[in-house]
Amino acid sequence: MIDDLREEAVDALTSIFPSSLASWTDNTFHYLPPDLDAMYAVELAKQHDVPIILPAACYLASLRTARRINITKKSRASNATRWTCAVFRDEFTDVAYNALLHSRSDQDSRHVLRGPFGARCWRDCNDGCCVLTEGSFADGEQKFRCLALSDVFSPTLGRMHPKYNKICKVLKSRVDQYWLTAQGKVWDALPSLCGYKDWAAVKAAQAAVAGSKE
Repeated sequence: MIDDLREEAVDALTSIFPSSLASWTDNTFHYLPPDLDAMYAVELAKQHDVPIILPAACYLASLRTARRINITKKSRASNATRWTCAVFRDEFTDVAYNALLHSRSDQDSRHVLRGPFGARCWRDCNDGCCVLTEGSFADGEQKFRCLALSDVFSPTLGRMHPKYNKICKVLKSRVDQYWLTAQGKVWDALPSLCGYKDWAAVKAAQAAVAGSKE
């Protein structure tokens, strides 16, 4: 009976802290309770061997600033867990930077010079559309790296660009694909920030725990 209750609890937790990016972005599946204590979820995952929720829980906890992680009174997490979340947040920056760096396709490297200052711009090579300057991505990329967005895995990150609604469909598709590629790379790297090689290793660890409870 206790094992059955544990299984139900784990299932409920994985709907909040999923192990796939598709589940994260699926609003019909992914639900965040208004009183969610992500840092305490990190603590529960470690104390009660629920590795499957650890990467997503650490990510959600790290959306707080480092200062808020350490001083907030809204979490029951221990100081050790707060430190874990702060380290995760710090290391996330490097992961995000590398993801952005390696998410450009060869096509995205074809820039043209435009304007009196020679601004480098994204364009659609087929119709000559040339609207988005390289520098205009800097603000969004900085927020992505520093976890300064409400959710870096939102499927609508491209729309935060001020001229997104004014560009052609082809260029919109390229901008969206750029962010989706970066998000996929970051999601795949989350387990490495929690001591696991990849998501397969996380799932294997969870399966091993489940097997030991039978």
